[in-house]
Amino acid sequence: MAEAAPPFDLRTALSRELCSSSGQYAAPLGDTTQYLTVLGGQIASLAISPAVKALSFYWGSIDNYNTVSFFSGSALVASFTGSQVPAAPADGSQGAPTNNRRVSFGFDGAAIDRVSFASSSNSFELDTVAGAVPEPASWVMLVAGFGLVGAAARRRDPTAVAA
Repeated sequence: MAEAAPPFDLRTALSRELCSSSGQYAAPLGDTTQYLTVLGGQIASLAISPAVKALSFYWGSIDNYNTVSFFSGSALVASFTGSQVPAAPADGSQGAPTNNRRVSFGFDGAAIDRVSFASSSNSFELDTVAGAVPEPASWVMLVAGFGLVGAAARRRDPTAVAA
């Protein structure tokens, strides 16, 4: 069974914000907590331990100049820009739900131990990074195992109790 990873701590990241700065950065839609801002020309890296096979985060004002890259050791596993997020116009709209949402990435079994967030212009805003939950096959095996234990317990002969 895949181990569920806790949300990762962004408190040590480059810039944490509670407010917006016109022309610089803005809180992801509906976010009232501190969030990570990666200003133009910067990269924020997040080490992940234990490694995960899927990752999600709340991406605010998705822009085509934002890039997220996933690594296993020093090997690049995958890289995506805001324009590759399905149904997102990637125009930086700060008030549109399609441009401010949780995005999830899977890696065909590769274990990810580092992710980088880069922006070539202002800004890449994100919050609430979370690792994978157990895969559906793991849940099926767990439920089937409980079912077999229950069936075995039900088939047992009742024990006679002497009085």
